[in-house]
Amino acid sequence: MEQQLGLLVASGGAGFAIGLAAGIAEVRRKLALLRRSGVGLGLCDPATGRFLLANDALGQFFGRSEAELLLCTLEQLTHPEDRARDQGLAEQLLRGERETYQVRKRFLRPDRSQVWGDLVMACTRHNDGRVRELIAQVSDVSELVAKTTYLEAAARAGVVGVWDWNITEDVLTWDPVMYRLYGRRAEDFSGTRDAWASAVHPDDQAFVLQELKAAQMGWHEYKPRFRVVWPDGSIHHVQARSRTSFGPDGRAQRMIGVNYDITEQVERQLEVEQQRQLLATTLNALVDPLLFLTLEADGLGLPELRFS
Repeated sequence: MEQQLGLLVASGGAGFAIGLAAGIAEVRRKLALLRRSGVGLGLCDPATGRFLLANDALGQFFGRSEAELLLCTLEQLTHPEDRARDQGLAEQLLRGERETYQVRKRFLRPDRSQVWGDLVMACTRHNDGRVRELIAQVSDVSELVAKTTYLEAAARAGVVGVWDWNITEDVLTWDPVMYRLYGRRAEDFSGTRDAWASAVHPDDQAFVLQELKAAQMGWHEYKPRFRVVWPDGSIHHVQARSRTSFGPDGRAQRMIGVNYDITEQVERQLEVEQQRQLLATTLNALVDPLLFLTLEADGLGLPELRFS
């Protein structure tokens, strides 16, 4: 790839906007920066959209070698149905009305399979404001989109509540199912972390907030089981799961997750446990008191007698 770039610089390749005056040394410097990044990055010609530089991560995302990417434009790699999705944003970027934008869309690989990516576009400019080069960052979100599609279907069925927390701005968004799970109306929910925490059972608040902090620190996944108290005083059991997104500085920026009601399962488990305790008490009364009786239970199974 470096040889190709050198030829482009030496020959004044069409549309090469990185700055010929900087020469091959400047190209090598930018290439080194791209290669050190763990995310897919590329530099594009603002006039043609053709890639000028691309790192290995970007090649892996598109299923193409670096040399193949240099023959492509972003538009050619974008799914035909999604090509117009960011056209207006791109025009604003070129006109200087914005410095960056982000859009989620589908891209095509050589085998015609499609992959979902979050595209972030930025640029560098000449002193007169004209765009020097476009900077494209692409992150693979195919797995996230697949899970989101499933969650949206579950939410429409009224089975799972979906929530989205912008950590930086402390803006918590609930879908309609979440309000039902917490027994609240949309107009009574202020959409902050504290507003949610106030609905958690007082005895569980410290635990769930600790788990929330652990997820934000990247220590482990957020998946606590806890109780919520409805305005009418009734108690309901909820299971939570989520995924945390981190920024370039390593700080948590966003959490997207689900809640679903497990009250019936918990109550059933408590009933089984009560029956097990009753059985244990009965057996202890029936067995010869000279024997040492120990009851052991495996999960929710029947107790097992052990004599010692």
